Amino acid sequence: MSEFRVALRRLIRSPLYSVLSILLLALGIGATSGLFSAVDAVLLRALPYPQPERLTMLWVDASAQGFSDTDVTNPADLADWRKQLRSFDEVAAFTVWQADLTGLGEPQQLPAAQVTQGYFGVLGVPLALGRDFTAEEDLPDGPRAVILSHAFWRERYGADPQALGQAITLNGEPHTIVGIAAPGLVSPSLSPRSLWRPLQGDTEQRGNYFLTAIGRLADGVSLNAARSEFDALQQRLAQQYPDTNRGHRGKLQPMDEFIAANLRNQLWVMFAATFVVLLVALAILINLGLARVARDRREWAVRAALGAARWRMLRLALLESLVLAAAGVLLALPLAQAVLSWVSATLLSAGATQLPQLDWRVLLFCVALSLAASALSALLPMRMGTQFRLASVLRDGDRASVGARSGQWLRSALVVSTFALALMLSVGAGLFLTSLERLRQVDPGFRPESVATFTLSLNDQRYPDRAALVNFSNQLREQMDAIAGVEVSGMTSALPLSNFVSDTQVLPEGMDPGGDGARAFYNMASPGYLQAMGATLLRGRDFSIADNRDGPCVVLSNQAFAQAHYAGDPLGRRVTFNYDSDNPLHCEVVGVVADVRGNRLNVPEVPSLYLPLTYFGNRFLFVVARGNGDPSALLPALRQAVASVDPLLALGNPQVMNDLVDAAMRNERTLASLSTAFAAATLLLAAIGVYGVLAYTVTQRRRELGVRAALGADQGSMIADVVGRGLRLAGTGIALGLVLAVIVGGALESLLYETGALEWPVLLGASAILAILALIATLPPALRASRSDPMAALRQD
Repeated sequence: MSEFRVALRRLIRSPLYSVLSILLLALGIGATSGLFSAVDAVLLRALPYPQPERLTMLWVDASAQGFSDTDVTNPADLADWRKQLRSFDEVAAFTVWQADLTGLGEPQQLPAAQVTQGYFGVLGVPLALGRDFTAEEDLPDGPRAVILSHAFWRERYGADPQALGQAITLNGEPHTIVGIAAPGLVSPSLSPRSLWRPLQGDTEQRGNYFLTAIGRLADGVSLNAARSEFDALQQRLAQQYPDTNRGHRGKLQPMDEFIAANLRNQLWVMFAATFVVLLVALAILINLGLARVARDRREWAVRAALGAARWRMLRLALLESLVLAAAGVLLALPLAQAVLSWVSATLLSAGATQLPQLDWRVLLFCVALSLAASALSALLPMRMGTQFRLASVLRDGDRASVGARSGQWLRSALVVSTFALALMLSVGAGLFLTSLERLRQVDPGFRPESVATFTLSLNDQRYPDRAALVNFSNQLREQMDAIAGVEVSGMTSALPLSNFVSDTQVLPEGMDPGGDGARAFYNMASPGYLQAMGATLLRGRDFSIADNRDGPCVVLSNQAFAQAHYAGDPLGRRVTFNYDSDNPLHCEVVGVVADVRGNRLNVPEVPSLYLPLTYFGNRFLFVVARGNGDPSALLPALRQAVASVDPLLALGNPQVMNDLVDAAMRNERTLASLSTAFAAATLLLAAIGVYGVLAYTVTQRRRELGVRAALGADQGSMIADVVGRGLRLAGTGIALGLVLAVIVGGALESLLYETGALEWPVLLGASAILAILALIATLPPALRASRSDPMAALRQD
């Protein structure tokens, strides 16, 4: 206890050292712990299901037929998998669904899912109340049943068990509540679901890919064994159904890898960046420790002369490090929470199976990191600082060599390392910023400003056929166009950047009908949609209300499709849908639309077609309205327009189009902002590091500087001496950092948009900033050296 008090008194007597050490520990450990929490929740921790290692995602890769690999399957293939696969205890599937809730106040669109029988069994999570869906309820036209989420049950029914058996109206149809899900049940779709209902899919339907399949491996079956069986089954299905399954390849992936795939690289990169901040902070801490040990070497020499063993001195240093570690943890935790909140609100905003939080795992990581960092920063300088000749120190004081050569080498090496790491991180941040700016400059093919949008889901009870769907869309457009402030409105089945994409095989005129046709993405659009979105019609005409079943089928082509199949001139040419069936649909291309980034801003548009909504109709609609002012101000009037046509419809996800464009750059913006913050921290630390080393060097050389001043050395030469030493250290670090930056930049290219490792403006700009900071940091010690008092310096010791 007495040694602890001694350690505490020593720290109190060195307030600058103590405060700086605590702040450095808090900065490095807080940032690292915050990112560790996100990495732990998303990448390291097991999924919140029983035996999660047995959960596997199943889908087919149909890219050999020109389709995109979209990680989904169809009801008929799923039925075959469930019947024939023996490597799985059970296979189930789900698809996200927007449910219109009515009868409980204002209509509300709820995030929901349609699932096959056995879905909850595959996840292995029993219901809190009630029962699972039956086989009868999963049949087409089976009884309408629903399972509520625990949160929705508490919110709407006050956690009343009597809710079981009650009816709830979804999309205009009564559904019987048969179960309540377990509290905290996480959907594999990563976004919370309020309820689930049976899929009731047609098991003969092979052409429509929309189901996400999950299987639970049988006990003792390896993933490789399951993959072999799955591949064999896909080959049999390809032979049995060549028109739909030819060229299909089975794909299996552990569920945890599947879910984390989109975040893995970003999280590891940001975690590595925080670790660089920690390393830089640790380098500064060690340098501070070396300076402090050098200052106190007389005290240690006296202790040694009085018989104190070296291990006692090291133990005292260890006690000091424990005090600093405890204080560092206390300050690091709020910073970790701030970093975690930032990451959760940005990078993880699309959803995660488990929300990261500062739990015992993160606290343990934080404490362990703090102890290791503080102990290393205290014990290493102490071990080097206590390697001295006792008589020399007692006799010569400051002039004695205290491991001088090795200590000076280590201090210089730490400064060089600090600058190298700071430059590496700064270049990384510069690359992310450059990538983000280039992504912002991308022309999406439409004008998002002044556009409001929302979704509608039309059920098959009130809208049983195509005519009813088309009639609704026409009426709603008339109501919206009559709103004051609305310039034009329209609808589509797939809004740009909404991740609603569909593709099919078509036969452009002039292509061999005996071949595989051509792949094309498609979406349905109403008259006025292109104008509302600000998309450019390059040639031909737009859709009109006359493009219906009373006339011929017409389509619009984007530039990519026109160039790929019609040498850029598709007007008047035909494209055939269902060309290999008994009922082919021949459509005439009547217009060419400028390419629109359909799915992601960083992916160029692919050959695409627009189909007239007035001809086909669609149950799920994205509605857009262009105004002449703030688009969010249009939403109440748009809601009233919908209610005037159908008061039972709920608006889903009302927002302005600019927000959707911003969301499309969310990950890139987060990487840029986080890396910039971490780079700024390392730049500041690098400047502090070179300042500290030079300040210490000036103190150690004060006798030499005093002698030089006494002999007539001018201030300029002494300033140049100190500044030159600092810039040499910084220059060496910058040179090493450039090598590291190029290597790291190459590793980051998969996360960058049209940005490579050799971005010279970034490399030179970061180097210049670091050099300027180094120059600024060297000036105070240099000026202090130039003002050395020869008499005062010579009287020292």
